[in-house]
Amino acid sequence: MSKGIYLGLASVLFLAVVGFLALFNTWQISNLEAHLIDTRNSIRGLKQDIGSVNNTLRRGGLSVANGTAAPRTDCPGNLLSPPSPILPEDAQFGGKLIRATIAGSSGYNIITEAGADIQEIYRYVGSEVARRDLVDPNKWAPDLAWCVQVNSDFTEYTIKLREDVYWHHIQAQYLERSPWLEGEHRMTVDDFVFAMEMISDPAVEGAAPLRTYYQDFDHFEKLSDFEMKVVWKAKTYQSKTFTMGLIPMSHWIYAFDPDGHEYPQEVIGQNFNQHWYRHMNGTGPYIFDSFEENNYAKLVKNTNYYDELPALDEVIYLVVGNPDQQLAKLETGDVDFILLQPAQYKKQILEAGSTGEFTNVFNDGGSPIGGKLGYTVFPRMAFRYLGWNADGPFFGDKRVRRAMTYALNRELLLREVFMGLGQITTGAFYPESAEYDSTIKPLPFDLGEAAKLLEEAGWTDTNGNGIRDRSGVEFRFTMLVYGYRPEFKAMAEFYKEDLKKIGVDLTISPVDWPTMQSKMNNKEFDAYTGGWALSWETDPYQIWHSSQADVPEGSNRIGFRNARVDQIIEEARVTFDNAKRLELFHEFHAILHEEQPYTFFFADLGVGAWRPSMRNMDFQKIRPHDLSLPWYKAMP
Repeated sequence: MSKGIYLGLASVLFLAVVGFLALFNTWQISNLEAHLIDTRNSIRGLKQDIGSVNNTLRRGGLSVANGTAAPRTDCPGNLLSPPSPILPEDAQFGGKLIRATIAGSSGYNIITEAGADIQEIYRYVGSEVARRDLVDPNKWAPDLAWCVQVNSDFTEYTIKLREDVYWHHIQAQYLERSPWLEGEHRMTVDDFVFAMEMISDPAVEGAAPLRTYYQDFDHFEKLSDFEMKVVWKAKTYQSKTFTMGLIPMSHWIYAFDPDGHEYPQEVIGQNFNQHWYRHMNGTGPYIFDSFEENNYAKLVKNTNYYDELPALDEVIYLVVGNPDQQLAKLETGDVDFILLQPAQYKKQILEAGSTGEFTNVFNDGGSPIGGKLGYTVFPRMAFRYLGWNADGPFFGDKRVRRAMTYALNRELLLREVFMGLGQITTGAFYPESAEYDSTIKPLPFDLGEAAKLLEEAGWTDTNGNGIRDRSGVEFRFTMLVYGYRPEFKAMAEFYKEDLKKIGVDLTISPVDWPTMQSKMNNKEFDAYTGGWALSWETDPYQIWHSSQADVPEGSNRIGFRNARVDQIIEEARVTFDNAKRLELFHEFHAILHEEQPYTFFFADLGVGAWRPSMRNMDFQKIRPHDLSLPWYKAMP
């Protein structure tokens, strides 16, 4: 009996000890979790403080990297102005931005890959002599240079570079094969000289568009490792823009083979075209960390950046080729930012209204009301058009091109297919700019006038089969359209039916962007749906001068040749009087309207959409409009 009592007491005591230990363990775990939370918050607060202090110092002119004053005063006549702050003072630091993109790339060489997507990524990874200020693009803000001076006739620019700028470290995958790349590499004048050598080398085929900008460039004078003189052949209006836009290329990578042997001068251009280094190397606020073709490109913050640091630690471009999949990933939180397409804008915003999941009304702190997804409509410096191959059998006669424009119901298509996200345009300038002549009105939709012009050009239906022909050739042509943009295919279907009414047979060929780019570069098209992004100050030479019509992979791919336009472009390049420049550009606009080398369609409006955690979602006046450097995330 007593033994049973002892056993019972022992059991109770054992259970009590176990219970105490369990409670003690729970208390310890709870305290550990609290400690971890406090530590995490402390780290987050420290990161916030470091980011804020760094940017406060940079805004005040102090380089955190070496403690030297960045905007110095010993530069009389400096063309550079103090930059506007990019981030608000209360921005939160940390987190990553995942943004959906339609397509990836197999390589990220900024000289040989001229696509707008590569240029956008370069804005994060790369640097230039100077940059247009985000708030006032008429001002030039310091970037790699702290001082830029010019002589009286704008032919010589003296540039003094920062001495605290280093190239990003090379990715580990390259070090395994080429360990000689390891270490610090300072950016110097030699990197600018090398970049211009590659741009000027005819063997570097992808640099053809850039070469048109720098055909009046004469030479560099290296005054020291961090000072150079840029000399132009003649006084030109765009020399300042092109000088400020000069980029360096990492000579220590691109001039060498994987074993560290320098390429002979006579073959360096050919090797540069297909260089073994496929990432992007730069000196900018983000480091190009990694990529997988047609999957993603990952950028990580450069904590040693010499200028104002961005808030976000990472920016990831996630390739999602289907716009509906992009929207689904935004809704589930798998991406943070997308551009809505017109059909999505119609369904999610115009039709859903205030009951939908999107809003453009925000709380004082910047969060969308009701925890919804945010959106905004913003102007884009770009225009859409239909391009006609003037060197082919159909579109060499301006009467035919004008007929094609009369047959396109632009107002209906913009309203019903593109949901009003744009403005009908008639020329190659941004409609809100002074260069654009707003007195020129679009040709109306008029199938009767289109048929009349085709008759005048000799295209008639000689055999009664319903298709016009001339000299034994029937008017059957193919148009390349963006395969991933359903609204362009829908537009082409409308167009096909209207052309059929006037005896023209259109075959629609939806293709992906790499295929379209290849076919355009090689002039393997009758017509295509195209678009151009515009600069703050436009130089039409690259796209419209006759000399560019036969340049391999050039931008005048439609083969437009006009002697008077050539004269206008050349005169505008050396004209500094603003009134005279506008007079020239308005005449140029009128000639394009008469010739219709493009059927100009509309200037874009974009629709950005984002997760509720995103803040300070400003869209810029200049490209890229959706630059995320001012953005940050509300941290939990």
